Amino acid sequence: MSQQADTLAMHRMAPPSTLVLPGSASVLAALADAVSILAAGALTEITYWVLTDVPLGLDVVLDVSALLSVLFVILMQSWGLYDTRNLLAVDRQAKWAVAAWFAALGLVLGVAFLLKTSAELSRGALVLCAGIGLAFLVGLRLTWRFAFASALHSGLLRRRNAFVLSPSPLSPAGPELRILRRAEIAVLQHYVVPSAPEARRRTIAAILSASREQIPDEIVVLASEGELPQVDAILAELRSLPVPVRLMPDLALSRLALQPSCRIGAQALIEIRRAPLSPREQAGKRALDLAVATIGLLVAAPLLLAAMAAIRLETPGPVLFRQSRRGFNGRTFRILKLRTMTVLEDGASLAQATRFDPRITRVGAWLRRTSIDELPQLWNVLRGEMSVVGPRPHAVAHDDHYHALIQNYAFRHHVKPGITGWAQVNGYRGETPAVSMMAARVEHDIWYVSNWSLRTDLRILFLTVTHLLSPNAY
Repeated sequence: MSQQADTLAMHRMAPPSTLVLPGSASVLAALADAVSILAAGALTEITYWVLTDVPLGLDVVLDVSALLSVLFVILMQSWGLYDTRNLLAVDRQAKWAVAAWFAALGLVLGVAFLLKTSAELSRGALVLCAGIGLAFLVGLRLTWRFAFASALHSGLLRRRNAFVLSPSPLSPAGPELRILRRAEIAVLQHYVVPSAPEARRRTIAAILSASREQIPDEIVVLASEGELPQVDAILAELRSLPVPVRLMPDLALSRLALQPSCRIGAQALIEIRRAPLSPREQAGKRALDLAVATIGLLVAAPLLLAAMAAIRLETPGPVLFRQSRRGFNGRTFRILKLRTMTVLEDGASLAQATRFDPRITRVGAWLRRTSIDELPQLWNVLRGEMSVVGPRPHAVAHDDHYHALIQNYAFRHHVKPGITGWAQVNGYRGETPAVSMMAARVEHDIWYVSNWSLRTDLRILFLTVTHLLSPNAY
């Protein structure tokens, strides 16, 4: 084959292993969830009536089920679970469906409490509805993969198809094409576009001709930093093609492209590190804090009273422990915890708790292992000194110590400290005997500050529940 023919050759790619669905499938999935929740509500009414011979009232059942379905669908949509790239990831779907379901239940209970209508809700019926609804939602995700696969096979649904262009050759099994398949893009053809102007024009002409026959859904142009001038010429040649054209930069350029940016004339200004939260973001985060802290204190009140009684019975002294910590912008506040030690240290020199620390009481060991000792900090959240989610506040003495050892340590104070955080759900809890361990925790805190969103906070809250019994805290 001649060099020219080789340049113009179209490389057919193997069909992708991931099923790709059009946007309509996302709507169908959301509707299926809403119908499942309404059906779960109806089944709850019937089951409760059969078991207790007491009707719940169809109007109450429908109102609660409708509100649950709306909240559940909104949460799943905001988390991107209805995006086609996530629709058939059964494990991911099931995990986040559980989180969204219980979050929706919590929000409904919170609304009922604030509107003083919680007395109209049967606790037994709510537990029954929670179980039936969860079974319906998880079961739906286990079955809809086969339904969508059947629709794809029958032609009711189809893959998104793309032509891929690159200035240099690519391996059919290379990482770039694997990423595209994982992103639910079926690669119809791959063209290597040469840099020579005349050869480039011939290749683009071949692409235009092929696109009229095969009608791709989009064109994807791959590029590394050194190929940008050549890619600019390719994009200019593709202007006459009436399909979407998308640029896929390499990893180094992608890191920059994924950062927030604004436009100044013809120039882009990329934000490498964000400022503290905007007023609107602060309001959203504060609303979440107030809702979670209020509900948390009400639900945990009996447990807190029992824990306080156990502390008082085991050892003399106060049941609450207060210590100075630094919060937003480095301001000092007094954090509240259940007392778990025989000492109440709060000075310029503090020793971290260690495994089998003799200062920890028997009740305190259980409280620390289950994180129940942290519950009084919900009051710090209501006072506005802390957030439910954020970098964990360290003792002032430890802040002073690590500030001199770890670069960007103070960046943690760009947001309010939290009861739980991104570092904690990734395993960075408890003692940090080596500076490298604290540095890893700080790195996670900085990531959180730089990438904050309400969706991230909800994700961290869900992951916190699954990490409560971690052996790393003592």
